[in-house]
Amino acid sequence: MVGDLKQDSRYDWLSDLRGIKLVWAKYVQPREDWDHDHCLGCGQKLMDSECEDAQKLGWMTIAVPLYGDDTEWVCDDCHETFKSEFVWLEPKCEL
Repeated sequence: MVGDLKQDSRYDWLSDLRGIKLVWAKYVQPREDWDHDHCLGCGQKLMDSECEDAQKLGWMTIAVPLYGDDTEWVCDDCHETFKSEFVWLEPKCEL
């Protein structure tokens, strides 16, 4: 199965998060001029306002961000697919 995951187009993007802590959270707009984020793996939009193609909940990093000054996000589908492969740690709390 690991070989199959490495062929998945999301693998390389998400591999940077190997072993990192992720927490299930409601997306909250970080700044007035920044209204959404995207899943690091597949690009699924996360947003806290009403938007038909956006998710309001996802898995967020609680460590130092990898790309810029923002939190990284992983949608639930990508999380379910890759959580064992990347040994994501899940604290028993929700934000």
